[in-house]
Amino acid sequence: MLFFPILYNGAILGTFMNVFYGILFFITIAFAQESLQVVRLNSGFITNELEKEIIENVVDLYNRKNSDKFILDFQTVHSVPHLFSSMDRANKEENICFLSAITITNERQQKYDFSVPYLDIEECLFRLDKHVLKEGWQNRFLKVAYVIGTTEEALVDSLQKVYKIVSVPTSDFKEKVALLQAGKVDLMVGDNILGWYSDTFKIVQSLSTHKKTQYGIAYPKGSPLKNNFDKYIRYFTQSEKFLTLLKHMYSKDVADYFRKQPYYVSNQ
Repeated sequence: MLFFPILYNGAILGTFMNVFYGILFFITIAFAQESLQVVRLNSGFITNELEKEIIENVVDLYNRKNSDKFILDFQTVHSVPHLFSSMDRANKEENICFLSAITITNERQQKYDFSVPYLDIEECLFRLDKHVLKEGWQNRFLKVAYVIGTTEEALVDSLQKVYKIVSVPTSDFKEKVALLQAGKVDLMVGDNILGWYSDTFKIVQSLSTHKKTQYGIAYPKGSPLKNNFDKYIRYFTQSEKFLTLLKHMYSKDVADYFRKQPYYVSNQ
């Protein structure tokens, strides 16, 4: 009986109900949020931090504009084969995407859906800055490192039809770079962004053809996430915030390079 006067006190009851509905609101919001698995390769590649910033900004933009919300759940795999086997096992009903400097190719588009590109790149041959190539290096059977299971494999195969080189397969980016730095190979295949990161690596020549080479976020075939996120990826990667991020992580020259790209200029 002691509690009845308290419950019938209008002010106290009102406070109690406000607290109750406040707790109920936060519980409802928490349950409305869905986990989005973002699978990344633990390769130490130089786009890792940039890609993390991209997906965080894209999902933040999506959450602001939509009633359904996503919470990011970063997952790590430790090899290229593991990454692609995870992509093969995923299905469109899962909230899952794969973000790890994955090049968009015609062959891969048959198996997976890709986002609009978030980065334009060029595939190149690299040497160490201290290793100056002699004239006629193309016919000196130089050792060229590449990562198996990636687009680098096809590039090296093409090079061998033109130059006298020895291909050296590696399991990941770290191993490839380590071989070059140790002098166990003469050259390595890589994306031009490697030159943004360090003056240690010098481009010998571009290997890109007339066709654009681009990174995209990969999804299981038929995943609704592509349609959910594409416009936000496009918006963010064409924003000043993205250019500022590139300038901070790499250099002003890199930011200026992207500012001059046709897709950026046409949207200003």
